[in-house]
Amino acid sequence: MKHSVDSQIVSDSKTDLNGYLSRHIGAAIDKATLNALYSRIVAKHFVLVGFNDYTKHLINFLLHMIVRVVGNDPRFHGMRFREFAVEPVSAERDEHSLYVDPDQISEMQSALVDVDSRQPFKQEIICQFHKLAMECTVPHELGVPVSMMLFETIVFLRQVANFALQFLGDVAEVGVCQGASLWHLMRLMQDAGDIRAVHGFDSFDTWPRQNPEAIMCLDEIKKRLAFCDGECRLYQGMVEKTLQECEPDRLCFLHLDMGYRKEILDWAVERMRGGGVILLDNYGHVASWTAKFDRYFESVGTRLIRILGVRCDRAEIARFAIVREFETRPQGGFFVARKDP
Repeated sequence: MKHSVDSQIVSDSKTDLNGYLSRHIGAAIDKATLNALYSRIVAKHFVLVGFNDYTKHLINFLLHMIVRVVGNDPRFHGMRFREFAVEPVSAERDEHSLYVDPDQISEMQSALVDVDSRQPFKQEIICQFHKLAMECTVPHELGVPVSMMLFETIVFLRQVANFALQFLGDVAEVGVCQGASLWHLMRLMQDAGDIRAVHGFDSFDTWPRQNPEAIMCLDEIKKRLAFCDGECRLYQGMVEKTLQECEPDRLCFLHLDMGYRKEILDWAVERMRGGGVILLDNYGHVASWTAKFDRYFESVGTRLIRILGVRCDRAEIARFAIVREFETRPQGGFFVARKDP
């Protein structure tokens, strides 16, 4: 009788799960695999074994059914996401456990579908996720976060940032997400011996769990960025409010990975000094109000210089453009690089 009740509880959530899976659920996550993990649940309460992005999706969607989260990897012990902190695996094995460790995920995916039938770009990200989850050059570090950014995009980001770092000012990123682009920026600075302050803004764990992209774990991001000798300050919450907690005298580089928000642009332009760079990552996205970006920068005296785009592995690399400020501003010119779809 108990099993039928538990099965009914699981079945009642199936419709909601289909709606959840119908939306974008982030890099490195295969929807079929997440659905298969869900189908393995046969009890109304269970233990999650392993901590990764699949774990975070299950916590978001099945919070009321999860007893605790455990894992064998000591790098994750004590790391908190939502209401759960990762605990060491105990000697007593729980009867109802759902394994989400990389080995189990890889085995499950091999049995699910023909890998060659997936889109090459998506499959590349999934493979990258498992490689990063199981391999790290420094045992106590977690390594680079998974990202939707292709190699060429990362190179462009580093080149633009490297140009800006020759000028005075802090570095900032608005829209940290899982922390991949911020990781590459900080790796660039670490390799150059640059220890100036870096500021990162996002909702992180406070993002509503109903959103399939809400798997940003602040504890995990902090640990992935711990390799850097410079100061890294992460601000959690609504960006327009947390910006007021960050008062650097000047910025030399801002990576804006969000849509149009005038308050953010005002904050950045006020602090940007000569030679500095603003990189608009989401410019051209259907929800990013491209015309508003154009009108805003025209109002502060800018002109557009376009750069051709390229294609790679069926995924289009963003076309970039440079908006250079007119030299009428008192603090000197700065650049605004923007990325088209």
